[in-house]
Amino acid sequence: MALLYKLSKSVLPMLGLTLSIGMCYAFSLFSQPIADHLALSKAVVQFAFCLNILFLGLGAAIFGRLVEKKIKTAAWLSCILFFCGLCLSGLAMQFHSIVALYIGFGLCCGVAEGIGYVTPVLNNILWFGKNKHKGLVAALSIISFGLGSTLCSWLFKIYYPMFGIEYVFYAFAVTYLAMSGLGATLINKPRWAQKMLKRDSADFNYLALAKDQYALRSWLY
Repeated sequence: MALLYKLSKSVLPMLGLTLSIGMCYAFSLFSQPIADHLALSKAVVQFAFCLNILFLGLGAAIFGRLVEKKIKTAAWLSCILFFCGLCLSGLAMQFHSIVALYIGFGLCCGVAEGIGYVTPVLNNILWFGKNKHKGLVAALSIISFGLGSTLCSWLFKIYYPMFGIEYVFYAFAVTYLAMSGLGATLINKPRWAQKMLKRDSADFNYLALAKDQYALRSWLY
């Protein structure tokens, strides 16, 4: 029973989040249909993927502290940003706007993927850090992120004939909102980590931090 509870708070949320955001690696599947629809070269369209990877890294770096302090909030932020990014990509198809695609898939989805990637990794480390299978559990996060590409390719083969490129991103948005929303709902740190965070927050002193930062700048410059 305890193992099932642990899995429901760690591995299952991980799958919901990482299988969703892993769709970014399947962008090559629909880059050509997008290029044909927007009457642009494939290279121009694929720049959206470059932006996506850029903001994935930036999102993971910038929101790392939020993931440490409020893991459920970070998971929901990733879920909502990813949904908005896909919807904006759908609008880009309807209004023939490559800029909207850059902002939607490149910026919004990229940041969402960065947050959604580090969130389950940290959560799994907290749950299985002292377990002999901790390496396997950590690897599952990376594997499932890659498997998201395979899942997206299957979904694309179903959705594209049904909706066309104009509405396929809306179908993706609804599907991945359900998956990542489930993951964000279930994810949670173990109780010992929550207690430690409350203790660290109580001992935190902003004045001392400001003094340390001032002393560091004085030493550097």
